[in-house]
Amino acid sequence: QQAKVPALDQHQCRFGQWLDAKGLHKYGAQPEFQAIAALHRQVHDLAEDLLQSHSAGCLPEVRDRLSALRELRDDLLTRLRDLLAWNES
Repeated sequence: QQAKVPALDQHQCRFGQWLDAKGLHKYGAQPEFQAIAALHRQVHDLAEDLLQSHSAGCLPEVRDRLSALRELRDDLLTRLRDLLAWNES
């Protein structure tokens, strides 16, 4: 059985919905929020590219580019933690 592909539209995934609504309302004026939104967009763009490459059978390319996806994820999570820590201070 094949895993369900998550929503690729950056506004349809759970985090994107939070960004567009509660996140924007609460943190929209913070520069870190803008960086997070940009990283989120980059994650979705790269994920879509990787899925297309996978569908085309370019598995070595997909494996090579997965590290870039992980780096984007890690950067996004770090910035999100910083934003939330700023809010608590």
